[in-house]
Formats: sequence, structure tokens, C-alpha cells
Amino acid sequence: MSNASYNNGSTIIESLIAESRSGAPLMKSTILSSVKPSEMDVSKLIDTVNSHQDHSAYHVLGLLRRSFPDAYRNLPGAVKAPVLCDALSHLTFFNDWGYLAPDESHDGEAALALLELGEAALPCLIPLLDESKAAPLFGSEPATMSTVYQYRINDFAYRYISKILGRDPTFAADPQARDAEIERLKTELQSNQPNSP
Repeated sequence: MSNASYNNGSTIIESLIAESRSGAPLMKSTILSSVKPSEMDVSKLIDTVNSHQDHSAYHVLGLLRRSFPDAYRNLPGAVKAPVLCDALSHLTFFNDWGYLAPDESHDGEAALALLELGEAALPCLIPLLDESKAAPLFGSEPATMSTVYQYRINDFAYRYISKILGRDPTFAADPQARDAEIERLKTELQSNQPNSP
């Protein structure tokens, strides 16, 4: 790779990190939609994720998953999970994760990436059950849904933990009803903690 390409790749990575730190969702990234895989040094992308195991590597991880699936698969779940879970607690808009509704919920790109990790995601996900910060979506219909149902980060965490445990998660329209389900799950997880690896 030439110095010009390498420098360009480094600049792209810095820009992706800046987007992640700003809380921008993947689907709002102008860099991800325009970057050419041939401009990137895959080993540098991997090094960035390994050295930034938090939300700052969210867009770099997204680029790896989209453009370099083999390299992405080879990253350990214990590396990917902290990036994804920390992004879930830092995003400005949560469309990457899908939407929640009493009749039918949908898992977006980031949710699918997290669910692929299975139980490796649980240590990072479980603390998010205590995170009741609002989780708004953008766009006319999604924004309305997130406002009407008062989406919170712990609502998404509850869904993913339940699915990883092999359960069919419910989503109540009333946040208080959801709180009761979240508390039940937390109690169950705490009672099982001594048996955890």
C-alpha cells in the first residue's frame, strides 16, 4: 500500500472514530457510505478495534462487518461486544438497533451484530438493564414510535438478553410494565450469577 493510500486510510479511520464519539448512528455516516474498501488497510482497522474497545470504534467495527466479513468474523466476541454495547449507551439516535412495538419488533444492523455474539455479549449487556436513558429514533414513523412508547436503552438491552437466552421477548406499551419485566430478569440473572462462568 502506498503512503498516500495509507495516509488516506488513517484519515478515514480518524473520521470514523470522530463519528462514533459524536454518537452518530451507522446509517447517518457519510463516510461509511462512501469509503472504498480498497482504500483501507484491514490490519489497521483490526488494530483500531482492538485498541478502542468502546463506542469510539463503533463505525470502524461497522466498516469491518460490511466490507471485510472474514476479518470481522475472526475478531473475538469479547472484543466486539464492548464496542457494540458501549455504542448502545452512547448513540444520539438508535435506528441502527431497529424498533420495538407490542405487536412486532425488528432488529436492525447493530442488533443483529450483537445477537450473533450470543452469550459473549451478556457481560456487557446486563449492566445496561439499569440504563433508563431515552433511546430516540429519527425519521417520521420511527421517531413517532420511539416517542409514543418512550424507548429507553434498557428496553433494547432486555430484548437482546432475552433473545440470547433463547426466549421470546415481549414489549409492553406501558414503560412501567416493561420495568416490571426488566426487574424480573435482573433478579433471575442475579440469582444465577454464582453459577456463571
